[in-house]
Amino acid sequence: MVDWQLIAVTATLFVGVRLFYLTRRRLRFRFPSELAEALKTHERDPIEGRRLIDAYFTKDAAREEQERSALWARAQMDVKAAKELRVRLREDLAANAAARKDLQEPATKNASAEGEVNVIQQLDEDDRRTNQQLEQLDEILKRLGQR
Repeated sequence: MVDWQLIAVTATLFVGVRLFYLTRRRLRFRFPSELAEALKTHERDPIEGRRLIDAYFTKDAAREEQERSALWARAQMDVKAAKELRVRLREDLAANAAARKDLQEPATKNASAEGEVNVIQQLDEDDRRTNQQLEQLDEILKRLGQR
């Protein structure tokens, strides 16, 4: 029998971990006020704070997906777009590696072992897709006379 709650928790954990590392990487020295407010709200009202945090990351993921779609379209004829996309994909691999490392640390053993295995499997699948996309970009760059 399928435990739908475990699947939902695993999927949420995977998306949350992935978005955390991707956002942390992109924030660099800038911390969005919207996220800061959500974290402050979380201290007062954890349920509302969690909703605001989820909304922020959902919106950020949609923005990132839109930017990547535009980059893929431009990359077919634009070396600069292809190289920018390659940088982002390599950052994805680094974020996945950091997430995988954190999941294997003893301090993060608060999640269920089965849920953690599922997240690691999802990270592995994401790495496979990302590596395939990098191969496609390499072919595009070869065709455009760049490497």
